[in-house]
Amino acid sequence: MHRSNVSVDYQELCEGTPAPLTDQVLFDGMVWFVELAIVNICLQRASRSDRCQLLVRPCGVASYNQIGIVDNPGIPLRCYVVSIAGQSLILPLLWFLAWISRSSHTPWWYGAQQQWAVGEIMAYMIGFCVQDVVVHWNMLDRSWLAHRMTNVVAAAVGVYARSWQGLLTTFGFVYEFGSLAASLGEVGVLRDTMCVLAMIICTFIPMSWVFHGLVWSPPQDTAACFVVFVVSFLAAARLWQCMVQITVHTDSNSGTDVVTRPGTCCSQAPDTQWHAEEQKKECAS
Repeated sequence: MHRSNVSVDYQELCEGTPAPLTDQVLFDGMVWFVELAIVNICLQRASRSDRCQLLVRPCGVASYNQIGIVDNPGIPLRCYVVSIAGQSLILPLLWFLAWISRSSHTPWWYGAQQQWAVGEIMAYMIGFCVQDVVVHWNMLDRSWLAHRMTNVVAAAVGVYARSWQGLLTTFGFVYEFGSLAASLGEVGVLRDTMCVLAMIICTFIPMSWVFHGLVWSPPQDTAACFVVFVVSFLAAARLWQCMVQITVHTDSNSGTDVVTRPGTCCSQAPDTQWHAEEQKKECAS
């Protein structure tokens, strides 16, 4: 009986749903792009000062936010400041606002309510990913670029979803906690085993919601189906990545001379090598 009620509510919602929050996402996405890019550029310039050498310290090993960069010895600490702040402060706040402002008269989890907070989450994801590509262009490879652009496409299409918007928003929120764990591991705050475990948990939990939803109340529109496909692909890629990390960690314990971080499988370069290559990049730019 409860299942049929959800279906009826969904049909009523689709017929009366106003236009998507495209204007908000477009405008606020541009605002987030400009603001976050300015912060990253300021951090980049500050890292050239002798008093801010901590910002140049190499973090991770040939990786950036879970996407391996195999031809680079590491990523400076300054590149993690904005992403960690967003994953630990901005996204949780916006999701909490979306949760407390949801309407009890129409479905939220399997439906689509026109909420400012949900639109702002999508705008932030688009603005953050685009500025990250632009500002850190000299550090990316094709897989890293594909990861960021996939997030942009998923967020942009998610604006038009008429079902599953609450589920998909929460999926991204929990998924980013796994990314936060990876970033904290790469900067040396968390141990590698804790990072991998957090990434697995933060992937399995939202995927269980997807599997349950496909059985209980499947998405009813093309936009929602597309986003479900994209996030499922990203989740599968992350789980495969975690398995690689477990294998690499096992090899290192057996005597192989490698030092790893979540999202990487390369050995760590000395600080001196990093500083030399960093100076060459900044001079070239």
